[in-house]
Amino acid sequence: MTLLMYCGHHKCATRWLVDILTDACNRVGLEFFEAHNAGMFGRDLASFLAQRPVDLLAYTNARHEFIDRLGDYRGFHVIRDPRDILVSAYFSHLNSHPTDGWSALEQHRQKLTACSEEEGLTLELDFIEDVFSALARWDYSRPQMLELKMERLVRDSYEGLIEVFLHLGLADPEDVPLEEELQRIAGRAQAVVEPDRPGSAAARRLQRVELLHIIHSHRFSKKAGGRHVGQEDSRSHYRRGEAGDWRHHFTPRLAASFAERYGKMLTDLGYERDEGWWRAAGPS
Repeated sequence: MTLLMYCGHHKCATRWLVDILTDACNRVGLEFFEAHNAGMFGRDLASFLAQRPVDLLAYTNARHEFIDRLGDYRGFHVIRDPRDILVSAYFSHLNSHPTDGWSALEQHRQKLTACSEEEGLTLELDFIEDVFSALARWDYSRPQMLELKMERLVRDSYEGLIEVFLHLGLADPEDVPLEEELQRIAGRAQAVVEPDRPGSAAARRLQRVELLHIIHSHRFSKKAGGRHVGQEDSRSHYRRGEAGDWRHHFTPRLAASFAERYGKMLTDLGYERDEGWWRAAGPS
């Protein structure tokens, strides 16, 4: 069987996507494995997978050099506006991210708590430099890898994730269109397909009604304890869930520093048309 794979990066909705993929794999009996970093597979992903029965791999801090050594696979890769990554990482590292086994974060958090937000965001630029490096060095032309922006997945979760599952071969392409399915289940929120026991239908394809149920069960408001997108809780892992939040936190000085280091990456990834965006940046 072709290896299925999700490649993500720190603060690019990895926990949300991992939960959805785990739920889907449990339904169809696929073996799921999540790797946070290269140490979890001995810095040799190909050898690790050859020795372990993994059907779907979630590589949540993906680096291109380990993907390049793989043979047959099909996957999807999710990125996010690097400025929103910076802001999200700052609040996560300041308040909510576990520090177990991560002594560098413990020390970093002490620095963040002792300085202003602008100073903390500037410190964060250095602390997550490896995330920006991974984004900049990624090969976005792999034909077997579906490239997606987190902003689209957050805005159009049903359409975007159904495209993902179709690409992975885990959704039935002959199933009824999404619009028709939505009409069919409108007003019948409880009438959903119950999950199969793990392993009971290995490698079968999910019907869209099942995917809709999975996606709905992992919606932001449920993860965030009833808050809706845009309602902020700075101490929650699901802090705000809104694209473009960097505009509320970037000062002119921080914007200039970010543009000097990563301005080209923003235009390369399509988040800005030119590198002069920072001149108009400032808290709204």
